[in-house]
Amino acid sequence: MITARVTNLRIEQHAFSLTGGIAEAYVFDWTVHTDTWAVDAKLVREALKREVPAADRDWDPVGRRWSVKVEYHQALCRIFDRFNEDVKALANQPALF
Repeated sequence: MITARVTNLRIEQHAFSLTGGIAEAYVFDWTVHTDTWAVDAKLVREALKREVPAADRDWDPVGRRWSVKVEYHQALCRIFDRFNEDVKALANQPALF
């Protein structure tokens, strides 16, 4: 079984490169926990691309992170283990300023 977890999760306004539109997005990178990381990382990328249309996701190769519109919350819950809990934890964090 593949266990994929998001890391460095945040919610922010993001300008999507394909459409130029700005929307609230989950911004994150992710890790895979398994013995065959390279193969399973590809499966996670394919699942993300299958579940979220290209216009509603971005990949930042420099920062090595994804941005996905928040409307795809349920799709991200299907792909990433504990995604819903991570979002709830994010909402419960105190503001820095």
